[in-house]
Order: sequence, then C-alpha cells, then structure tokens
Amino acid sequence: MLDSVKEGKWMEADSALQMTSLGSSGRYAGSSFYLGPPSKVDEEPEQKRAIPHAAKYTKPSGEFFHKERLPEFVWQPNSETSTCPKYDWIVKDKALDCLKQKWIAFWGDSTSRIAFSSLVDFLGDGIEVSKFPTHDFTYKKHWKNFDHCSEGSHCHLAIHFPARNVVLTFNFITTFATAPNMTEALGRYADPQQFPNLKLKKEKPDIILFNEGPWEYYGLGSYPGWRGNENYAADFKKFLMENWGNTNMQHPNLLVLRNTACAQHKGNCDYSTTSCVGAMDNVHEIQQKVVRNFVEETQSKQVRYVQGMYTHDLPPGYQCAQETAYHLPSVVTDQRINHALYAICAE
Repeated sequence: MLDSVKEGKWMEADSALQMTSLGSSGRYAGSSFYLGPPSKVDEEPEQKRAIPHAAKYTKPSGEFFHKERLPEFVWQPNSETSTCPKYDWIVKDKALDCLKQKWIAFWGDSTSRIAFSSLVDFLGDGIEVSKFPTHDFTYKKHWKNFDHCSEGSHCHLAIHFPARNVVLTFNFITTFATAPNMTEALGRYADPQQFPNLKLKKEKPDIILFNEGPWEYYGLGSYPGWRGNENYAADFKKFLMENWGNTNMQHPNLLVLRNTACAQHKGNCDYSTTSCVGAMDNVHEIQQKVVRNFVEETQSKQVRYVQGMYTHDLPPGYQCAQETAYHLPSVVTDQRINHALYAICAE
C-alpha cells in the first residue's frame, strides 16, 4: 500500500471529515489557517494567532465544511491493491492504539517541527499554550513571536500521553554538519534530571521520523550553500552508516520523510541559487537512491524512505505563493503524518 500511495491527486471530500481525523478543517481556526496564505492570517486577532489550535478556536466536525463552505481534501492514490485496506485519513483512536507504548522521535528542521506539532495536536485534541509550535499557516510568524523553536534556541521538546504511554520528542536540526551525535542527543530524554516528568523507561526511540535538506541549500552566514550532489550523498550515507550500519545492534526504525516545497513560489529559494521545488526534487532523488543502496548493502529492515506526490502537488485553493518556501503546513503536513502512520502501523 505504501508504494501505491506515492502517485495520486488531491480531491475534495464529498462530506465533512471527522473532527478526530487527520485532514479535518475542524482542527484549524478557520479558512486562512487551513488554506493560507500567511498574510491573510495576519489579519486575525493576536490571541487567536498565539494559540490557533486551542479548543476555543477550532470547530466541531463539519461546521467549517458546511457553514463556511470550506472544502476538505483526501489524497486519492492512482492505484490501490485490492488485498490492502483503502487508504484514508487516520482517526485518533486508531493512531493511539497503534502508537501504544512507543517513543516517536522527530529529528529535523522546521518541516519536522510542523509535523511534530501536527501529531501532538492530533493525539492531544488541541494545543493550548502559545510557547508550543503550530502547524497551520501561522507557523513562521508564530515561531518568531511566540514559540521561538529553532536550532539556535536549542529546541528539544517532549510530550507524554499517559493513557497509552505514547512519547513524542522533537530535536531541531538543520544540516548534517551542525547536527549533534544522535544517540547522545536522544539519550538525554531518558535523563530524569533534564526531563524529570517524562519517566522514559527506554534509552532509545522506537521510531525516528527524519527530514533533512532545505538548509543544505541555504547560502548565508555560516551556511555555505549547496556543496554538490556527491558531497550531499556522502554525508547522508555517512549518517545512515553511523547510526544504522551496525546490523548486530537493535536500532530504532527510521522513516525518512520526503521534504516539501511550495510549487507556487517563483524564483530562487531562501538564499539559494535554485527554486524551492528544484532543490527538494534534487534532494529527493539523492535520498531515495542512498536509502535504496544502503538497504541493499546492509540488508537493513529498519530504514525506509516514505514519500508521495502530496508533498509536491497542492490541494485546490491552497495558497503559499511567494509567502512560504519549503513549508506546506496544515492539510499537506497532515498527509505526511498520515502516510508515516500507515508505515508505522503496518509493522
């Protein structure tokens, strides 16, 4: 099923999605938060922009869909195997049951931060504090004004859902060159002095959701910009070998998630010499090849590349033109999490 989902198209849903479903517009504070653009969200009251995922700003299932005629979307794969379940949005109870007793670690940049926020919001029925990152079209201004979650701020977050003992963590990482030792960094979450309320009973995650790439193109300050395909492939292979190359050890499962980019963005992207889509398509090709070669070489069953054209195409009415670069929040981020959950829950 995971492979068949790669190709497909966004379609409007025929009826309102469940409020407890990924992809539901009811998880968002209104049309601008759900479909953009960010400049439209700037017109909303500050308190609403501070905590847009709070229960008082989201709506019961179908209210936006019916009253405001706000469309909702499903990802329709081009082909599905008849012996597999139909690919659809996952609902919260199913996700919690699947993730029971698991530690899911997000490792990456703001694309990962947005995805982490989406899963926390989904499992926790909302986010009520302004210091926690968002995953709608407030994401960038919210980072600057409220949550300040960046690599420079040493953003390491942890959330525990005690009912099913699910732990989610996030480490903000930009490039291979600036990344800390993964084992050491993730091991800190088990330290009761640093995270006294987490009470982790394991030293390593069960699953790591990983994305990396946009900052490798960033050519400003201490970031040198793109150093060439061969150098990037070598860095990525080194990362895999250092953390998953010893096949005699038990490692966390690794899901490498394809990066996103705004196809409506014109010109070069975020201090780089190429377009957002061009840069991320190139990273996609390299990552896909490196993962395939790594799996063949090591016979590893713990590393997988998860991708789909939902990160490339846009739902009807989705607006990111010239206002976002590598970021596709809200419904596209929900779909990235949805596909990852299918990969996790199929194990």
